[in-house]
Amino acid sequence: MRVAFTPYLRRLVSILRYPANRGHWLDLIKRTVALRLAILEDRPIEFDFLNHTRIRCWPETFCGRDLAYYRIPDYSQMAFIQALLRPGDNVLDVGANIGLYAVLTGSLVKPDGRVDAVEAVPLTARRLAENVALNGLSSQVAVHPLAVGGDDDWAEFTANREAVNHMVTASMVADSGPGPGPATIKVRVGRLDDIAQRSSYAFGKIDVEGREWDAFRGATRLLQSHMPPVWMVEINGALFRYGHQVASFVSWLSERGFEPRAYDPESRTMRLLHDDIWGDVFFVARDRLAFLKERIGGLSLVG
Repeated sequence: MRVAFTPYLRRLVSILRYPANRGHWLDLIKRTVALRLAILEDRPIEFDFLNHTRIRCWPETFCGRDLAYYRIPDYSQMAFIQALLRPGDNVLDVGANIGLYAVLTGSLVKPDGRVDAVEAVPLTARRLAENVALNGLSSQVAVHPLAVGGDDDWAEFTANREAVNHMVTASMVADSGPGPGPATIKVRVGRLDDIAQRSSYAFGKIDVEGREWDAFRGATRLLQSHMPPVWMVEINGALFRYGHQVASFVSWLSERGFEPRAYDPESRTMRLLHDDIWGDVFFVARDRLAFLKERIGGLSLVG
């Protein structure tokens, strides 16, 4: 019993210690109760979010749990984005899911800035569009219902794994996992160079469950022009699913002028990463470091 209880206790401690929950204990309780009721009643729930926005979540999604338990998921990453972006900026959100980053960035760059939000799974793309409309951001956020890769094509995708839906290659054996629905669906694949047609971009995010390297292979023009100057890229074990290695991927981006960094919002420090390259990593163009310091007052670049 003690062994079984330990993971729950660790999670509780992590929730209570999470930076966004400091001083918001009553709100944490209210959000948790509201989420539990929504799950029991099998209905969507809306949570207040950053910059006077709201996010609608569905009972089976990770989003609901993240917003209920952590209030501001990806605390340091979202703090960086809030410090970086200005009205009129353009943003690329690749693997937008139901729209936490698309809604946040859209609210920061309005009225004249734009967000290109790319989401492959049709149901998720519809929910992304709902959250965009819920916040009155349909003029700011363009939803692109497709996957990204090195060529225009079609691909098999899992369809019922929610935030971790991913491309299925010929060598994989697809199983449906938890939840109803088909094991896979066919989705259109496009190149980032073709999707990103705005004159400039200030920030980009790529979270495509292990296919990040493949996504960049369709972004030759963007990478050569160091546009955007900062990419936030999810690096985790999903890379290995497609035969990719972290060191090789980081080296490939380094050859194109991007170095991996992590942001600490408390000290306004961006630390150069060496061996601890994991999670959501900011890849910053070396020749655009001055842009960051200009945007984020008091920013310290370490390493």
